[in-house]
Amino acid sequence: MELPVPLNAEADPLLDQGTYEILRGRLAAHGAQLRERLERLNAARQSVFGSIPTTLLATERVTTKNNCTPRDIIPIGESRFLLGYNVHVGLRSEIKLEDVFTVYECQERAFRELPLEDIADPTFQSDYKSLYKYYK
Repeated sequence: MELPVPLNAEADPLLDQGTYEILRGRLAAHGAQLRERLERLNAARQSVFGSIPTTLLATERVTTKNNCTPRDIIPIGESRFLLGYNVHVGLRSEIKLEDVFTVYECQERAFRELPLEDIADPTFQSDYKSLYKYYK
């Protein structure tokens, strides 16, 4: 007749760990495997399509006349940008183009505000007013 082995004799190291440590170890292993697979995929993508390294050249604060929440900024040509934002204008009945759009020019890594000539087209202004009335 064989005697049962006591629980603490030659215990499996995994049994000594808690559930959290086991799950954490598994997630770390899967994360490392995924990271390695992504690096291989990225290397293959670069060999096929090439790559241009991106680096941050500078940071610059863009200021507006109104207290606003920026929504999007898009390039217009080489050095100009159009910033669109949401603004709370209070009790005013009409919101003008200059209340939600600003055009900037980037010179020497600094933004300088420009007039809204690029979007001052009468057709665009009419469409803009109609949209603002509709979505108000």
